[in-house]
Amino acid sequence: MDDEDNIFITVDQLRIGIYVHLDLGWADHPFTFNSFKIKNKQQVQTIRRLGKKTIRWEPDRSDVEPLSSKDSSEVEEISDQDELALDEQICTELANKQLRVQQLADYRKKIEAVEESFLKASQSTQQIIKKIIAKPEESVAQASAQVKEIIDCMSGAPELALQVISGKNGNASIYSHALNVSVMSIIFAYELDYPSEKAFVTGLGAMLHDIGLIRVPDRVTKSRGQLSKYEIAARQMHCQYGVDIAKQANLGQDLQDIIYQHHEYFDGSGYPQGLQGDEIDEIAQLVGLVNHYDNMCNPQNVSSVLTPHEALSTMYARQSHLFEPRLLQGFIRFMGVYPPGCVVNLSNDTVGIVIKVYSSTPLRPTIIVYDEDIPKHEAVILDLREESDINVSKAINPSRLPPEIFTYLSPQERINYYFDTV
Repeated sequence: MDDEDNIFITVDQLRIGIYVHLDLGWADHPFTFNSFKIKNKQQVQTIRRLGKKTIRWEPDRSDVEPLSSKDSSEVEEISDQDELALDEQICTELANKQLRVQQLADYRKKIEAVEESFLKASQSTQQIIKKIIAKPEESVAQASAQVKEIIDCMSGAPELALQVISGKNGNASIYSHALNVSVMSIIFAYELDYPSEKAFVTGLGAMLHDIGLIRVPDRVTKSRGQLSKYEIAARQMHCQYGVDIAKQANLGQDLQDIIYQHHEYFDGSGYPQGLQGDEIDEIAQLVGLVNHYDNMCNPQNVSSVLTPHEALSTMYARQSHLFEPRLLQGFIRFMGVYPPGCVVNLSNDTVGIVIKVYSSTPLRPTIIVYDEDIPKHEAVILDLREESDINVSKAINPSRLPPEIFTYLSPQERINYYFDTV
């Protein structure tokens, strides 16, 4: 903040509608944020009890001017009894916040553990796809073991959270895409109450759905420009190539159908056969929907990238004819209105990035919040399931963020997903 914006007022000038910066350690005051707009008289009284004589405020983000030294009509004296009660409340809230500091530290460790699991899984996926032609049966066995491990981790969990993963894997998109689609498909299968064996087939088929791309020339698969009609035809051959590889690996018909049909659309406009409706295998429809979503968020041509929120909105508003209605509705409910990786405005005028969603509470994700007064590595993590007075108001395109907020939140060019047991 520039020096001219560092305007201080006395605590007696505080009033509802003033935007303040407390300039204290996050654990040294009872509020959720270091910076906020005062919304009630209790907050005014609490700030006055923090031991600071002056408070920094922002005129541009305030609704009113501070009280003048002559105007004390809004400065309410409180009784000794109320003062004692307020001090006790502040002490209780500070004690709770100290506990929350430890919880946040533990939570960050859990995030790091999930990211480490993703890194290992993405490296394994890369090895599976790279050697599937030379060693098809060995690769399928390795893929089966990985999917089974994912399912075993999920089994018995009362709820699963889909989590956005920082871009540390360094893999080419074909590998992280395969893992994205597999993990999202497995969780979605559980949301649809698929039995374990069916969920396993879903996850394995999703992991292998694009194996045919390794037979398509690199100039086509790695092109970031518009493809010619011949290049499009060459790319579409990956479905047939994938089935050929699947047969060499002795995969069953159920898996072959997923690999061959994952680009078919419900209205018959897909490929390679132009199937429609129930002509498309049920699991292939699920994997195809998830694949379509991830391709919109992570396209080869980055100029056409959509945010997770934009992708879901597009699928619902303009592409619903491409998908079986029950599956599309279920997927949107499962991903949440504000999916992981989505940058959002909160109802308290703060900005954050969604890192986890919960199918049981789709409107109340977990968010990392931007606060200029808190270092990035100590950023506040809000689980909106526990913050009843804060809501998501709207999604924001990251390109419209001020540079300092963009750097702080670090929205990824590529969205990677993994799961966390809650």
